[in-house]
Amino acid sequence: DSGYPLHLVLYNSEAKFDLKTLKNSSKSIVLINNGIHPGEPDGVDASMMLLRNIAENSELKKQYKNVIVAVIPMYNIGGSLNRNSHSRANQNGPEAYGFRGNARNFDLNRDFIKSDTKNAQSFAQLFHSLNPDVFVDNHVSNGADYQYGITHLFTQHNKLGNDLGEFLELNMRPKIEASLLKKEISITPYVNVWGKTPDEGFSQFFDNARYSTGYTTLFNTFGLMIETHMLKPYKQRVEETYAMLESIIDF
Repeated sequence: DSGYPLHLVLYNSEAKFDLKTLKNSSKSIVLINNGIHPGEPDGVDASMMLLRNIAENSELKKQYKNVIVAVIPMYNIGGSLNRNSHSRANQNGPEAYGFRGNARNFDLNRDFIKSDTKNAQSFAQLFHSLNPDVFVDNHVSNGADYQYGITHLFTQHNKLGNDLGEFLELNMRPKIEASLLKKEISITPYVNVWGKTPDEGFSQFFDNARYSTGYTTLFNTFGLMIETHMLKPYKQRVEETYAMLESIIDF
């Protein structure tokens, strides 16, 4: 909607990048999306660092020989170009960042199944061209204050159903969480608080198909969001996003 195209950065150890070939590859495909809300840019830097380190490290190349890493470096291009330092009150860095609405002031993370924007239409074309096994959407929470620097939003396992849902809940999520704990990073599910006390517990965020992970789950792709915490320092948030992306690809 800004008049600029989406970009896609691909890592494949075999240096083959034709989308028709990749879609039918036996390798696992991980698609990472950044900047759907450009005031939440942690994933942009974390993804660039990750791709750089894989490209420069022969051991990582061997480790990731069976994985194709695909990155949308900036999804909301129009919002990213609308830069400021004050639209996210009290956020602890970076110095400048983009605005939540896109070039037509749409919140793109409410538009996936509806697809009123050219951004969403372009995403659908890209997503179905790749048909990824895992989809990751990088965010920064601007809600409650809590001790965690990073939270996750795995799509609800019962939406996937049957073997996929069981695999997500009993295998994928616990192993990724355990991997982060080994890196001394504590993580918890992203929850809704709505300004109330937690006497009766928290409600899990429900990602229906207007959200990115709800949309990708419709097509049997494991969808999850990373939500770092806006009051934590930017450096910590980027490093913990990097660690989470690494753990997902390792898995």
